[in-house]
Amino acid sequence: LILAVSRSFIPEDPIPYKPEEYMNEVVENTHYFPRRWRGKCHTQSVQSEFSFLFKLKVIIFFEEIASIFLTPFILFFSL
Repeated sequence: LILAVSRSFIPEDPIPYKPEEYMNEVVENTHYFPRRWRGKCHTQSVQSEFSFLFKLKVIIFFEEIASIFLTPFILFFSL
């Protein structure tokens, strides 16, 4: 029974890896696409540079929460 249920969660067709199409969707919103990235979206260098420029929403959220708690201390001790 467990095996039958778990097999239903496995997709029939594998999801294709299309980094150029995904990058084009991002470019529509950000309007940032350097020439050195064109045709090389599948490389590790482009992916690492992209992840450096655009952080995950979770990281941004935790940075904002940390700033709420750290700002009063910084203001208190600097003034």
